[in-house]
Amino acid sequence: MQEETSEREYGSLLGRLVCFYIRLIELKETDETDPRVQWFQTYPLKEGQLERLCQLKTQLELESNDSDLENVSELDDIFHQTIMELFCWRERRSLLDEIDCPVQRFLMVVCLRREGNGFIPVRDIPPIIAKLMYAIRATVYVELIKRQGTVFIEDDLDGLQAYVKDLVQTPFGFLSETMHLASYIAGEASALPQITWIGKEHKSLAIHGKRVDWKQIQSLAAKVLKDIKRMLEFNVKKGMTGLKGTNWKMFDPEDDLSNCDLNYSFVNKAFDGKRMNLLTQFLENQVTDKYFTKGKVGDDTLWNKKAVMAWLKDCKKLLQHFAVSCHVEGGQPSRGREFTTVRWKNGCDEMRGVLWAHGTMFLLGRYSKVRSQVSHDRLIPRYQFEHERINGNRFLPLDIAILLTEYLAIVRPVEIWFCELYNLKGKDDLKEFLWADYKKGVWDGNDLSNLLKTFTIQHGMRPLGLSEYRQVAIAFMEQHFGRKVYDEGSKDENIFNIQAGHGSLATNASYAIAAGDSRIITREALYKFSLASEAWKHLVRSSEAKAIGLVIKKAIAD
Repeated sequence: MQEETSEREYGSLLGRLVCFYIRLIELKETDETDPRVQWFQTYPLKEGQLERLCQLKTQLELESNDSDLENVSELDDIFHQTIMELFCWRERRSLLDEIDCPVQRFLMVVCLRREGNGFIPVRDIPPIIAKLMYAIRATVYVELIKRQGTVFIEDDLDGLQAYVKDLVQTPFGFLSETMHLASYIAGEASALPQITWIGKEHKSLAIHGKRVDWKQIQSLAAKVLKDIKRMLEFNVKKGMTGLKGTNWKMFDPEDDLSNCDLNYSFVNKAFDGKRMNLLTQFLENQVTDKYFTKGKVGDDTLWNKKAVMAWLKDCKKLLQHFAVSCHVEGGQPSRGREFTTVRWKNGCDEMRGVLWAHGTMFLLGRYSKVRSQVSHDRLIPRYQFEHERINGNRFLPLDIAILLTEYLAIVRPVEIWFCELYNLKGKDDLKEFLWADYKKGVWDGNDLSNLLKTFTIQHGMRPLGLSEYRQVAIAFMEQHFGRKVYDEGSKDENIFNIQAGHGSLATNASYAIAAGDSRIITREALYKFSLASEAWKHLVRSSEAKAIGLVIKKAIAD
């Protein structure tokens, strides 16, 4: 039970929250040119919140003229309904900035100095947040008391439990993140740690106040893979067989890693003459033919543009799922620029980054310090160059590799064909870049970062952008694998670090190139990267990280 002084402090802060918005409403009615009103209009309240505040404002005006007990009771009810509107809501569909939350906006104002010359000391912020979080818990408690006898209170507190939990987009969740961040800034540490471990088992951490559980990443990876299989089979292939007679279980194409010919790809080589099979099957099937076309005039097919555009949109969604799956399960995450510029076949300016070796597909990323100056990377038969180095190879789990290969083999050619038919923007980029779509063309780092944020929030996680997810993945790798895998010829370099684009000694390493090998990286290096990716796959898909570490040590010893 709180002491009387604490109750007054907590109640006073709750009253200030409500009065803050009531005064803004009154100010809006008198002077819309006031900068405070403009700020209020830039970040408006929800319709239900504004309605309740107006009701409370009206009731307060009546209360000032009448001290009747019935009016006091009615005021209590309206006040409770008002703070319920402010506290008990959750955003599931879209990604919110913290300033979109009215409680967070109030916190920003409360943290201003009275003199108006800056903010209060950071050490004074956590107590304010604690009071607001207590007020939310108390509001939920009062609501539960009111509901007793009218509803059955289940394990989730009749749906109210979500409003007093972190990791969700609620006022309580935003406050929890801010509390965590403010507490560390106010601590004695000279620098703010980006990563903070939660628990001794190192299965949960917080990054900038956002909690991430390893099981969430595992669950995200499994859900995305499941969606890929469903979308490819039903939304994109429309139930067609695609590549008839292909035994995907035995699929292991020969990929000439040294082939620098223009437009060469193991996909083109393995499926030569079969790449338009899907379009042919669409036209041969009565159902899909009727969906995609409006009939024929002589030998000319009258295409249904609306249906074609809907199919291209489904292809884009499928590729977005592929991008997230490859980024999460393909090893240590790459930088955005490195990831999005991967080519699936050899181009005029750059070699392909989608190759097949060690029984699966791997993505070869490039990171150039002079790309912004010369607009391209120079390809050389070395692992490292003065201003250019290969950041790492990410070997994909075989099931993802097979699905992505099938997409590139029979879906991408149809995408290109339709884009050329309607002269769409992405027609040229689709011919060369792996991550491109019909509408925009090649993606950039911001696209990938926003994509990760969208997928993580849809999966019940706090939004993780590209940079934050890199930090999270690297932290879990270092904790569960340490330095169990080393780069060839180095006693100090961890292959996971190289795969993530980190390391100092790695930038001084060079590898000999044998005939038939890739002109960029040796088979020995590929083998080490394949071990790292295989270990990462097991970590994502298994709960026994330490056991996987032992597997890696054994593989290295062998």
